[in-house]
Amino acid sequence: MKTLLTVIALALVPNLAGASGFADLQGMDTSGISKINPFPNPGNPDSCYLTGLKDGLCNFKCRSGETFQVKPVNPQASSVYEKCGGGDYRGAKDERASSQDQASAREIIAIAKRADSPFGGIEDGNLGLSAYRLTPEAANMTVKLVKKAFPGIALGNRKYAAAGPQLVLVITSDDEAYVHMYDQDPSTGKLTRIDDFNSVDAVEVFYGDAQMAALAAGYEDYDWTGVLQGLAGKGRGIPLPLGKGSAQPYWWSN
Repeated sequence: MKTLLTVIALALVPNLAGASGFADLQGMDTSGISKINPFPNPGNPDSCYLTGLKDGLCNFKCRSGETFQVKPVNPQASSVYEKCGGGDYRGAKDERASSQDQASAREIIAIAKRADSPFGGIEDGNLGLSAYRLTPEAANMTVKLVKKAFPGIALGNRKYAAAGPQLVLVITSDDEAYVHMYDQDPSTGKLTRIDDFNSVDAVEVFYGDAQMAALAAGYEDYDWTGVLQGLAGKGRGIPLPLGKGSAQPYWWSN
């Protein structure tokens, strides 16, 4: 059975054969290249196959034609198959880029192509753009930071929750990274611009708050990359798939 699944994987994903020897594939845990498809019907099994690792996310394609992305289950591994394989992807529906996030990403890409783009092009800066939908906790902390550090930015009584609009940050990779804030419509993913700020100008307020500063543990004190980590680091910011030319997710921690 393992050999049969390997042959199927080779047939559907030719790149696997080129990237790894056949013996390696035979020894690979088949759960790493297939899963129970959780959508549209969780009870309907459907094989899905690894097509590669892009922008820090494992990309899969199903026989149904559906594609999805999930976070690596073993990110410290040396090979893409180890990074993405051997996991239970039955919860992948919750981890993949949602349709709203995909819509937001497309809008950011479209804005980046305009001459009047507020954050430049996708490939601009030292590494390119990146964007993140924040968890409600991270979003509310960002609001707290911005109100203290930039009183001129009108945020009103914004308070984010699991239901309702979400906060998306588009972050440049300039020598002084700028953070562009957008509200994301929970139904369509459409973005509404709020404002932007220079992460360097937020350093003093960020590190002056013990709760915020704790999120940048391991970073040098008063380093603006620690601010990015605190706002949108792993577990707090969900990367939006901006595609070719964009920065790697969490580039400030690499």
